[in-house]
Amino acid sequence: ETQRTQAALQTSEDLVAATFRAVSIGIAQVDAVTRRFVAVNAAFCALTGYDQAELMTMGPESISHPQTPLDQARFAALLDGSADYREEKRLLCKHGRELWVEIEGTLLRNRAGRPHRVLGLVRDITARRAAEQALHGRVARQTFLMQLNDRLRTLQDPSAIAAEATRMLGEFAGVARVVYAEDDGNGRTCTITCGHARGVPPIDGVHPLADYGTAMRAELRAGRTAVIDDITTSPLLDAQDRQRRASLGIAAVVSVPVHGAARRAALLVHDRVPRAWTPQDVELFEDVAQRMRSDIDRARAAAEARAT
Repeated sequence: ETQRTQAALQTSEDLVAATFRAVSIGIAQVDAVTRRFVAVNAAFCALTGYDQAELMTMGPESISHPQTPLDQARFAALLDGSADYREEKRLLCKHGRELWVEIEGTLLRNRAGRPHRVLGLVRDITARRAAEQALHGRVARQTFLMQLNDRLRTLQDPSAIAAEATRMLGEFAGVARVVYAEDDGNGRTCTITCGHARGVPPIDGVHPLADYGTAMRAELRAGRTAVIDDITTSPLLDAQDRQRRASLGIAAVVSVPVHGAARRAALLVHDRVPRAWTPQDVELFEDVAQRMRSDIDRARAAAEARAT
């Protein structure tokens, strides 16, 4: 009888071990006292980028992203049996790679009934989180654009339209400065309306076109949006251009030509630190620029009609 029991136990343990190795979901066991990994499967190694030997010197805290640390209260509740452990969090994997995962933790007790190990099931949800964030971003941008339309429709003064649109865009995008620059038609200057400046000085008023830089002006004339993540490395700027922008608190910029405007114009979005502008950022700025152009031209046409 004892031999049959031991054989059955060995068969069960072999089955568990085979399952542990074969499943595609990440599995890790953590010592309840030391909080170190004591067993990991191949899928968990693949998720984190660390091999088994490296992970045996680490614990959950070692791979938690600083912005989503291990939930200590939830972990303590798991150990005392008052709650299960389940959360979505970011991991900071080998070589700095970031990963969103869903973690389910189960407490394993020893024969004396005391907490022994925590069995964690770890699923990669990075693609799902990215899709959710993209959807949220699209909804937020559409909501913002509707609010912008509603607000600009109530304004009749071109300067007020430029000021309000740049203010709203700056607050929504979380940037340092947004300005609307309009060519004065004399070949020398442009007039800037700055409705949003946070942590940097506003730059309303008349400015020389030369301050814009030769290459940047060429991009504008060609009708191309210029995207600069970092002014110190952009080929569109020479040393003088970089120095001039740095003095204004500009480290990153997107310059959007306003197509079809009665006067040549541009929407400029600045940040005071280098910034990796996304295609969604640029698309939003271009959309706002054209909406501004439409409303400013509408206001000017209405003013001319009233004057005649």
